[in-house]
Amino acid sequence: VAFYYLSLKMYPTANTCNNLGILLSSQRLDESVHWYELGLNLDPNHVHLFTNLGSALKDRGMVTEGIQCYQQAIRIQPDFFIALANLANVYKDMGKVEDAIELYRRALKVKPDFIEAFCNYVNSLLFVCDWRDRDENLQKISAIVDKQLMESKDQVPKGVPTVLPFHTFTYSSLTAQQVREISHRNADRVLWNVIASDWFPGFPKSILDKYSLRSNNVLSTTITSTASATVNGNGHYPYPYPIPPLPAPHIRIGYLSSDFNNHPLAHLMQSVFGMHDRRRFQVYCYSLSPSDQSQYRHTIERGADYFVDMNNWSIKDIVERIALIDKIHVLVNLNGYTKGGKNEIFAARPCPIQIATMGFAGTMGADRWMDYLVGDEVSCPPDTVINEPLSRDMKSVAAREIRNDSLQNAKMFTESIVYMPQSFFVNDHRQEEDYLTLDEKIRWRREQLKRIKMRHELFPNLKEDTVIYANFNQLYKIDPLIFNTWLNILKRMKNSILWLLRFPPSGENNLRQYARNYAGEEVASRVIFTDVAPKHMHIYRGRIADIFLDTVECNAHTTAADILWSGTPIITYPKYQFKMCSRVAASIAYATAQSKNDPRLLGHEMVVGSYQEYEDRAVELGMSMSWSSLLLPQGSLVALRRKLFLTRDQMPLFHTARWVAQLEYAVTEMMKRWENGYKKLCEREKQAVPRASSLIDNTYPSLDKPEDRTLSRSIWVPPDVQAINVR
Repeated sequence: VAFYYLSLKMYPTANTCNNLGILLSSQRLDESVHWYELGLNLDPNHVHLFTNLGSALKDRGMVTEGIQCYQQAIRIQPDFFIALANLANVYKDMGKVEDAIELYRRALKVKPDFIEAFCNYVNSLLFVCDWRDRDENLQKISAIVDKQLMESKDQVPKGVPTVLPFHTFTYSSLTAQQVREISHRNADRVLWNVIASDWFPGFPKSILDKYSLRSNNVLSTTITSTASATVNGNGHYPYPYPIPPLPAPHIRIGYLSSDFNNHPLAHLMQSVFGMHDRRRFQVYCYSLSPSDQSQYRHTIERGADYFVDMNNWSIKDIVERIALIDKIHVLVNLNGYTKGGKNEIFAARPCPIQIATMGFAGTMGADRWMDYLVGDEVSCPPDTVINEPLSRDMKSVAAREIRNDSLQNAKMFTESIVYMPQSFFVNDHRQEEDYLTLDEKIRWRREQLKRIKMRHELFPNLKEDTVIYANFNQLYKIDPLIFNTWLNILKRMKNSILWLLRFPPSGENNLRQYARNYAGEEVASRVIFTDVAPKHMHIYRGRIADIFLDTVECNAHTTAADILWSGTPIITYPKYQFKMCSRVAASIAYATAQSKNDPRLLGHEMVVGSYQEYEDRAVELGMSMSWSSLLLPQGSLVALRRKLFLTRDQMPLFHTARWVAQLEYAVTEMMKRWENGYKKLCEREKQAVPRASSLIDNTYPSLDKPEDRTLSRSIWVPPDVQAINVR
């Protein structure tokens, strides 16, 4: 930076201003904007300056001004592919996907090997279900990922593939190894960004030194996985910030999110923060976004002991608040690799234990800064966890399958897993409605009559005996294989419709045309689209559907819980062993009973093992419907709906307070393990050993692991952990 200042003092040029702005953009954005603007005073037609200024303004939240800069660059040079792609990225984020697609095409016409533009172009096509050249494009994506991973494997830091971790959810061409490595490379880059920051104190010298390739006291990103395992196995040491005082008696737990507003995560978790046991926990919520004044925001603010609005705070200020002022013991990442997340906060290691849950349904790949992932045995099978020993039935085939079967048996999760006894997926539906206290028979009859009335209101021309299959996911989750299955169901069920949402509207025509080509005009005419409804109406009208047909590559998550609360059954296929995002709905479905041995288990009626079984189950349930003279339906589908509706208040899936108690059990177990490990390290390093905390108070008994779990670093929460009524 100093040399650029010197250069500008001696001979100021637009190019020098541009280069200095780029150098400052990652950490000193306001200064970066200043130099771009100064450069444009020197050269008003400098397209790179306009483009970089547009990006800087966008990052400051000045999206309109950023768009104007991109547009000016394109006016000056219509074939400037960088400005075309950057403007396309903004339009894509704004939901103007068709405009974005056209801009990506223009950029690729100028520069066909523009990888970033190509990857975003493919993602945009999938977003609106434009499946022309889909298979070819996805194979190109896979080849690009392989090439980028290989070419940058010896770099420090290693290169990050263009494909984002979140986009891997729906890219069927990617292997487990590619998906895991994309997350891992992003995690390493996040850590590198922190280490390279001038505000970061660095990791102190310790047992890590022998693994580091650098002579100073900063942790190298080239530490091997062996070193990482050593650190994790010995209490996650060392730390760049002072160790917080051991619990006496409170564990200070912090939740960090950009979604504490009218957002699906807040819909699911708004009551969680107020349900913690205040005898043993203090709850901090850190918001990365400003308040939208919604009821969800207000509920979360009231539920936390301390709510801190960190919108526009720097990473440094956030980390120091968590580590030095609040002295948090356990920090929970509710974003992961989703929009608005700031994973650099976690990479800076502001507290001893760090957990990921809910926001991102997959591994963070951050074996050096993310310790635990909250899951369950359906969503995160133990045989896919890197830190888990193989189960007995896997050991004999490990050499043959774990390495070679890219779809089913690859090790995926770098975190230790918190295995919740039912589902990791929490929701808030029990708190949103008053419980019905009428006799069950009357309740069910009234529910059926409500459904019939609502069907007539939404679909006035529909015959009474029509079976309504529905999917309310965003359209990008639909792929040709599952859509073919849905159309096959409509072919076999002549008295049925498929109800989809215009989510986004630009996807409707593409799906209609595909349906005509695949199944003919008559079947395509029974694919019905409606607009997206507000949250309360979305849940309310979910009961209109007879069966919810889930997507396979990436399941319904929040929507699956919404649908089951409405009493509508789902059909889901957990196709991949290694992809958590494709197993969430199965986890949710199985949580409709206390355990998988519960005779009332409904999950087996809703979870299938192949596309053909999926199709057959949907047809079987649809054909079971018959109508009595009272215009009320009967059959096995109705019986399933009745069970779901009448028992929802007792289902573990909807018992939010119990989920909180089970998370508290896991957090307590983490802290016990960490305290023991930290004391051992202090002894080994000949440091003062801290006094025992008041944490180990036998509120929960020690976990009695089965024999095959004795080597596990994961935590299995016993199913008998119940909510403690101390509110």
